[in-house]
Amino acid sequence: MNAILEKALARAQEGDPAALGGFGFERHTLKGPGIPGDGNEWEERMTLTGDGALRLRTNRSIGDMGSEPIGEYRRQAEREVVRRIIQLVRETPWGELPRFRIEPADTRIRISVAAAGMVQEVAIGFRDPTAILPVKPLLQELDRMAASLRADPVRTLAIALEMPRTARAAKIRLPVTLRFRNSGPEGYWLTHPGALGRVHRWEQCGLIYGREPERVPGFTPPPIEQQGAPLEPGEDPRDLMWVAGGSELSQRFSCLLEPARGGRYLARAVYSTYQGEDHVTGRPRLRGCVFSNQVEIEIE
Repeated sequence: MNAILEKALARAQEGDPAALGGFGFERHTLKGPGIPGDGNEWEERMTLTGDGALRLRTNRSIGDMGSEPIGEYRRQAEREVVRRIIQLVRETPWGELPRFRIEPADTRIRISVAAAGMVQEVAIGFRDPTAILPVKPLLQELDRMAASLRADPVRTLAIALEMPRTARAAKIRLPVTLRFRNSGPEGYWLTHPGALGRVHRWEQCGLIYGREPERVPGFTPPPIEQQGAPLEPGEDPRDLMWVAGGSELSQRFSCLLEPARGGRYLARAVYSTYQGEDHVTGRPRLRGCVFSNQVEIEIE
């Protein structure tokens, strides 16, 4: 670590106001392919400044977990939290980290530390688990902070899927309801599902479904062969819809399913949009990709 940066971090850890005023830390997590002009499909930023401002912004579940919200979280951290992160940064033997080989679709983390006008950035890959051992204590503490921070939402988006549980085989047009939920106190604009271009996979509102394979004792069932179907809005589409703080907004759709045969199917909805600006007429716009809960439907 640069000597000037190390000296500034030592002063900040001791509580020096000037050093804390120039301190900043960021964990930037990326995964998957990029989206032209708008970053990556999987992206999460967590930042901490010397005054204790702790922020998290995530645009997609790293594991595509159903019903996991995306959005922004924020809290005012105690001085001990700032001191602890500075201590871990100083204790991490950065010189022992190798030069990671990171492919464009790999999960990777970029750690950035700034103090006294100096900035240090380190890229971390995960192909070799043993290579990250020197930085593991810091990464584990950051994981705990991120998990805890999700209890303080500012603007979030989760979707819940409601649809019939039984239907006849062949082509089926079913009514579907999506509930867009914001657990934070602040509202935001969201691109209306009917206004999505649907030219790219990252601009869509649709249903993902597949027949559940038959389970045979002693054999691992094959993966579900997934199909997709767009959700068609039940009203004239608008450009945007306003999702107020602490609210739930329901939207009705129709969906054309084409199951190959009968049986039990598993379905969930996906809403994804990355295009547009961060603000519309001074109000924030939320962008990213979110998945719904899973619903079982019996095709007769």
